[in-house]
Amino acid sequence: MNRIYRSVWSEALGAFVAAAETTRSRGARGSARSTLVAATAVLCGTGAAWAGLSVNGGSMCMSQGGPSQTWTCQVPNNSGGFAIIKGLPDDGTGASPNWPAVANAAAAALGSGALLFGNTATAATGAGSTAIGNGAKATQSNTLALGTGASANQSNALAIGTGATATNAQALAIGASAAARGTGDVMIGWQAGLSAAAGNRDNVAVGARAGQNINGVQNAYLGNDAGLSVTGGANTGIGTQAGRRVQGSNNTGIGVNSSMDVIGSNNTGLGGYAGWMVTGQGNTAIGMFSGFTVNGDSNTAFGDNAGQNITGNNNVAMGTQAGNNVNANGTVSIGNRATASKDSSIAIGDGATASGTQSISIGTGNNVRGNNSGAIGDPSIIDGANSYSVGNNNSIGSGANNTFVLGNGVNIQVTNATALGNATGVTVANGVALGSNSVASTAAGIVGYDPSTGTTAAAGTNIARTASTLGAVSIGDAANGVYRQITGVAAGTALSDAVNVAQLQAVATQAVAASNKWITGSQTTSYSAPVATGSESTAVGSGAVVNANNSVAVGTGATATTDNSVALGNGSTTTTATPTASVTIQGQTYNFAGANPAGVVSVGSAGAERQIQNVAAGQLSATSTDAVNGSQLYATNQAINNIQTGGGIKYFHANSQAADSQAAGAESVAVGPQAIALGASAIATGNGAQANGAGSIALGANAIATSSNGAAIGAGATADRAGMNGQKELFSNVSVLSTQGGVSVGSTGNERQITNVAGGTQATDAVNVRQLQAVQQSAVRYDTNVDGTVNHNSVTLGNGGSTGPVTVHNVAPGVAPTDAVNVQQLNQANAANAAYTDARVNLMGKTINEIGKKAYAGVAAAMAMESAPYVPGKLTYAAGMGYYEQQAAMGVSLRKTADNGRWSVTGGASATSRGTVAFRVGIGGVWD
Repeated sequence: MNRIYRSVWSEALGAFVAAAETTRSRGARGSARSTLVAATAVLCGTGAAWAGLSVNGGSMCMSQGGPSQTWTCQVPNNSGGFAIIKGLPDDGTGASPNWPAVANAAAAALGSGALLFGNTATAATGAGSTAIGNGAKATQSNTLALGTGASANQSNALAIGTGATATNAQALAIGASAAARGTGDVMIGWQAGLSAAAGNRDNVAVGARAGQNINGVQNAYLGNDAGLSVTGGANTGIGTQAGRRVQGSNNTGIGVNSSMDVIGSNNTGLGGYAGWMVTGQGNTAIGMFSGFTVNGDSNTAFGDNAGQNITGNNNVAMGTQAGNNVNANGTVSIGNRATASKDSSIAIGDGATASGTQSISIGTGNNVRGNNSGAIGDPSIIDGANSYSVGNNNSIGSGANNTFVLGNGVNIQVTNATALGNATGVTVANGVALGSNSVASTAAGIVGYDPSTGTTAAAGTNIARTASTLGAVSIGDAANGVYRQITGVAAGTALSDAVNVAQLQAVATQAVAASNKWITGSQTTSYSAPVATGSESTAVGSGAVVNANNSVAVGTGATATTDNSVALGNGSTTTTATPTASVTIQGQTYNFAGANPAGVVSVGSAGAERQIQNVAAGQLSATSTDAVNGSQLYATNQAINNIQTGGGIKYFHANSQAADSQAAGAESVAVGPQAIALGASAIATGNGAQANGAGSIALGANAIATSSNGAAIGAGATADRAGMNGQKELFSNVSVLSTQGGVSVGSTGNERQITNVAGGTQATDAVNVRQLQAVQQSAVRYDTNVDGTVNHNSVTLGNGGSTGPVTVHNVAPGVAPTDAVNVQQLNQANAANAAYTDARVNLMGKTINEIGKKAYAGVAAAMAMESAPYVPGKLTYAAGMGYYEQQAAMGVSLRKTADNGRWSVTGGASATSRGTVAFRVGIGGVWD
């Protein structure tokens, strides 16, 4: 038994190693054989007893003994070094390995300067390569494969770990199943870099499963599961699952699950789950769950849960939960839960919201929903557009647009309001409240006080303007006893300027001096003061009385007793107005304008009337309410006189003593003695003409049109034929939808010719005799009998000049037994007959052919039943085959012969290629 019991010097290893007892030593330097033995012993293990040692050339192998054991061999390589190969097979004797297998393993596994330790699957074929471990392969120059199944197959590649692979130049894979597939890729960790693209370059992934499915260059990831499924370059991820599923370049994620599911470039996520689910460019998220679900560019989120669910560009969110759920561009949200959600809006403060376009909300809890509006202070609510609030606890309603508030505790619900001061109020549009607790409640259109009447009613030109056009300016609240003086007021200059006390005092002085101007009267000894008791009434003159509203009495003793009336002149009186809406003249009603008079104007009284002279001519129209003068009435009388005498009438005259015409239908016309137009829009012209149907025309003496839109033309003509209304024309069979009545030029027994009719061109034009004669020449006609009558049983086509038979085109297929048939029917009949005949002939041929084949098969069957031999006392058989005229058969025959040979019984059967079976039975014997 060989045992390892002493140390020898190994030139190859440059060290003392344990060696077997058979190893020779040269002192400090052992021989090459000693070195091989020692190195092999070292790798085989010193704890086992080695039963076999075999040397062949430069190779040495050791085994624990027995033909079932494997060998561990030390073999030389191309550069003078050696390799250790485990698991080589025995040659079956237990004394030596399978040397051809050793040679094959050495040839496949050793490169120049290579070093290999492993089993038969291990290979170190590259110059300067090293493969250590079962199945390890270092196949290119300066490569290192360390670990079971490790593989480094490009120059300067390193694969360290079970199943680690470095498949490109300068690639480094460290860890079980780690894979560095790109040039210069570094993959460190269990399964790091799996399924990465082969064309990658300079990617780094450190961590279990980091960098899997990566496709790009210069990406760097640190953390378990970081950088999975990345497409792009220069992306960075630090933290567990950071930078997963990224498509783009220059994206950065630092923190657990940061910058995951990113599509775009130059995006940054700092913090756990920051920058997750981002589509766009240049987005930045700092804080836990910040920048979560973003679709847009250049958005910034700073703070935990800030900037989530963003669609848009250039939005900024700073603060916990700030700027979430935004679908806009250019917003700024600063503060916890602050949200600016419309384009170019700004929200600053805890819980501040700006949901109007270009709105500004600054302050805790402020809520600005109006477009182009703003609020500074807290908490205020602004719903109106183009409105602003500066102060606390203010509100501007949704309809209060263009409003401005400066103060605290102000509530505005009207448009164009201005409130300056705490607790001010504006309740009317365009109002202005100045000072704390002031209320502007006077609306536009309110009539001002008129000193000439002592009332607030509008007073014409007494003052420049009595009604306001905008809401009032208030400096107090009269309803609640809040008043203020306005001091230091300069004297007003324009008509609409405020006046001061000095101006008011000057007006009072001038009023006294003017009391005796403008109105004067003659002296009288019986003067009686005028009386005006009606509202808004005026009485001028001695004894003038007005006891009606809005009325005037001017003159001595003038009296106005009806509302809205005027009594002008001495002793004039008014009476109640009588509405006159129309007048009827000879059955014709004429409507008037001004049918509802508001009052009357009187210039006298009963028995004391006055002429109104110098009246200008009034307008004459259907809507005019002007008075007319004498000259206008004179012109009207002249026109009526001309109608009565016939003067001025041209082109129309009638000479009859009969009854007048009647136009009884709406918009109808009747012309002529006794002419009657009863139908709406009907026309009756002529003595006794009647147009009874709507829209009908009767033209001529005693012409009658009774159908709607019918026309009777000529004396005695009658038009009573109604419209077709969808009925079909004779001969053409066309439905006519017209509702117009017929045109008649006569009556039954009194028909008229219509002469000089031009030839019709359209389908609905009338035709003349010339066109009818032409049609007759081209039409097919019945033959005539000898006596000239029509022979309805005979038609001859062609004429005497024809040179041959006539072709009849477009003949419909005949149906009845006596109908003509067309060529198509005849061809179809011929084709059907031919097809039937062909089918019957083909069937007969097939039948005959089938019978012939069966007959031929029968001949083959008879031939196949070979006769069995006669052998007394024995049962004999015979088999045969027959073939006749392409038909075949196979048969078998049996025969039983009596012991004395005097009789025999035979039978046979055969089967044919036609699927038929034939049988025969026979008996034969010998007569004495």
